[in-house]
Amino acid sequence: MNDMDDEFDVLLLIAVLMLFTPMMLYYTIPYFKGEVGGFDVQIDKTAMESNSEIVPTPRTVTTDDMLYMLLVADKYTPPPGKFRMVDGTELLEYEMNEEFFRNREAYLEEVRLTIPEYLPVDIHLQAGAADPEDPDDWSGWSGMQHWQVEVVR
Repeated sequence: MNDMDDEFDVLLLIAVLMLFTPMMLYYTIPYFKGEVGGFDVQIDKTAMESNSEIVPTPRTVTTDDMLYMLLVADKYTPPPGKFRMVDGTELLEYEMNEEFFRNREAYLEEVRLTIPEYLPVDIHLQAGAADPEDPDDWSGWSGMQHWQVEVVR
């Protein structure tokens, strides 16, 4: 009985080797040829060979993004709830109050028609003196003043 088990084991081993050896060769030959892995490997024959790290580039915020920010604003928008758009000499200023939320479509249409699409902008929180005419007057300062959006030219 043991001889028969041993013969069966040998036949099973031969069958497994016959089955898996072609697959093993198919996957290991490219590895031994050096065609797998690394930055200087040309995966596709039409692809350009690259030898560099992937460096992320910062996303540019545009006027369209600013419109989306106004679109999703709601009554729970945190303070200051005031928005100022500066494009050279032109100034648009909106208070995000109940009237803004009731007539949001009209306000957004006015902003969209005034500012061209896809211009890069710089958005920051403006905090400073309450009186823009006298920047040294801090008597009326109440914390954050407004969101300042400046078009970068």
